Amino acid sequence: SMITPCCANKLEIHTDPKACEYIVVTGGRRKVEEYSAEDAETMELPDRAEQEELRNDPMYRLAHGLEDQQKAAATKPAIERLLDMQEERTGNDYALNKALRRQLR
Repeated sequence: SMITPCCANKLEIHTDPKACEYIVVTGGRRKVEEYSAEDAETMELPDRAEQEELRNDPMYRLAHGLEDQQKAAATKPAIERLLDMQEERTGNDYALNKALRRQLR
C-alpha cells in the first residue's frame, strides 16, 4: 500500500503472478485500456499457444520464419532512414555538447 501524493488517499494494490495481473484493493479502480499492436505500431508478440506451436511444429516455425523475413525486408528501408537521421543529428557529440553549453551560458 502507498499514499498518493496528490490527494493523500491510501492506495492498496495486490499482484496476481499466476494471471500476470494486478488487483486494486482499495483507494482506486483499475484503468483498462484496450489497444492493438497495429494501433501502437509495434510488433505483436505471440501468445502462449502460438509459442508452444512454434516450439513443437517445425513446418509452422518455417512458415512463421518466412513471414518474419518478409516483414523485415519491408521495414528495412524505413529503419535505415531512421538510423541515418539519428546519425546526422548525433554524429558529432563533442560539437553538439559544446554548442549546447555555449547556448546555456
